[in-house]
Amino acid sequence: MTIQSKDKTNFSFKTAVATVAAPAIAVAMLAGCDIDKTQDGEMPTVDVDVKAGALPKYDVDVVEVKAGMKKETIMVPEVKMVEKEVSVPTVGFEMPDNDKPE
Repeated sequence: MTIQSKDKTNFSFKTAVATVAAPAIAVAMLAGCDIDKTQDGEMPTVDVDVKAGALPKYDVDVVEVKAGMKKETIMVPEVKMVEKEVSVPTVGFEMPDNDKPE
């Protein structure tokens, strides 16, 4: 299925699904892992003798923005939704087994 917009560019259904599925898979992969801390970390020891600095000063005049609402009559598209059976990608995840002998 290909959707063609007014500017004559093609946007495929597979591209739309991939655009939505890729971030979802990335989030699931990051959330679907088991992390165990095996060693404590420590900050390095640093001996620093410095004089305090100062930030520059500025005189700033900013624009005043006024926002509001007004009624206008404009052209808007109407979309008709229909149900259609299509093949969509599926993804399965298997959590790591913590009971495996090392």
